[in-house]
Amino acid sequence: MGHVEGGQGKPVRVSYTLVWEMAARRALRRLHQTDEAGAVRMEAVVGALAADPRPVGARPLGTSGWFRLYVDNHRATYHLDEETRTVLIVHVGSVIVPW
Repeated sequence: MGHVEGGQGKPVRVSYTLVWEMAARRALRRLHQTDEAGAVRMEAVVGALAADPRPVGARPLGTSGWFRLYVDNHRATYHLDEETRTVLIVHVGSVIVPW
């Protein structure tokens, strides 16, 4: 998470833009139909990526800028572009958690 000096030396949070691929949006709508509470938690966690695109629990997929983030029995896959400060949400789905 980046910071810059704001007025009076206070740190100012630098945010990222969230962009949802249409397929990820549709998957989230389907999740609302089957697990409303899980969908709400997923929206909250994904929304927080705008402030911190590498939260605790986000798993990088190599060094390519792709990440996977688990929320209960669901996961989101996203791409982080540091140049444009964009987080692209490409997939939301249910999983059988291996742990």
